[in-house]
Amino acid sequence: MEYRTIVVHLDRSPASPRRLEVAMHVAQRCGAHLEAVFAVADPNLPGMGSRHRLAFVAPDAADFEQQFHELTAEAGIPSSWQALVSTTDVGVTQDVILRARFADLVVAGQYEAATADGSVPADLVDQVIVRSGTPVLVVPFAGRFDVVGERVLIAWNASREATRVVRDALPLLSVAREVTVLALAAAGGDSRFGEPGVEHLVALLHRHGIEAQAERLIFDPGAINAADRLLSHLADAGADLLVIGGPGQVGGGAQAKRSLTRKILASMTVPIIVSY
Repeated sequence: MEYRTIVVHLDRSPASPRRLEVAMHVAQRCGAHLEAVFAVADPNLPGMGSRHRLAFVAPDAADFEQQFHELTAEAGIPSSWQALVSTTDVGVTQDVILRARFADLVVAGQYEAATADGSVPADLVDQVIVRSGTPVLVVPFAGRFDVVGERVLIAWNASREATRVVRDALPLLSVAREVTVLALAAAGGDSRFGEPGVEHLVALLHRHGIEAQAERLIFDPGAINAADRLLSHLADAGADLLVIGGPGQVGGGAQAKRSLTRKILASMTVPIIVSY
């Protein structure tokens, strides 16, 4: 598998230009076509039959489109642009999910409540992860990420979701400089999917030509929760990309709310690739 089409969701948020930078970086590394989907909700939008409908897309969309074409042309990245506007946030979600299904990878942004203006739903990333069938590269709203995918950490627990995301991330893993497969285990806990499972995955990656290393991280759940320990380890290791399995069904009860992935999505400090 190779990434040949990458879709990046853009909007009016301050983090959107930085999200585009990450998408361009990945597209350039993978030799992929980059499609920008500027998708927002506007409750004052004229009816679907109006031929002036797209004129009511956020006023800065035209400027963003021009910048997008200039930047991708300068970088030599084949690209396309699509502006999609809906009257509801549900419509935005449906638009992005539909475009995601015609891509190999989707780049989306972590939700930031402080700057949200209601034009993008708070659960957009969750919905795209669970419902699109396409891996999602989620970019934090804070920080700059000039390098993504050089030092990759895989959070491994031998689950179906973890297995799926490793397969989906192979195009980036194959061009990474350093790949670590990490088993995060609570002290005194069940180790059935600990070190042996990690070694099997390392062997599989080696057969794909990916030089990965295994690591097992023991933590004390009485002193720190798993998400905070993983985020701390990412910083200590200097990782610039986390590969982790999806969080389960959107709103899927208490177990889904306790999901390690969902906690990481809320507090992420580096870009992550997630599949479900």
